[in-house]
Amino acid sequence: MAQPTMWSENHVPFSELMGIVFDKSKSQESSILDTSYAEEWGLPKKQVPLCGDGHWFITLDYRTNEVPKVMWIDIECEEEVFIADSFKDFLNGLISDELIE
Repeated sequence: MAQPTMWSENHVPFSELMGIVFDKSKSQESSILDTSYAEEWGLPKKQVPLCGDGHWFITLDYRTNEVPKVMWIDIECEEEVFIADSFKDFLNGLISDELIE
């Protein structure tokens, strides 16, 4: 991270990626298609959550462009921090958690 967050000075957690779940019987699975989940936790409009626990999210942010930026949104702290210009840039910036001190 170029900018610190309430989580850490130099990184944010990314240990799982929400999937696309079409089968409603699999209610335990986190799906990026479940907009009620995002609304329930108070995410701003035009966000696609990639991961998060309800208190914080890493999202694709479509508020300003057709190509979404990747953002860190901490609901509890009312914090929004830019992570990357695109999902591709986000993926290219990932490192193993073993490298985090």
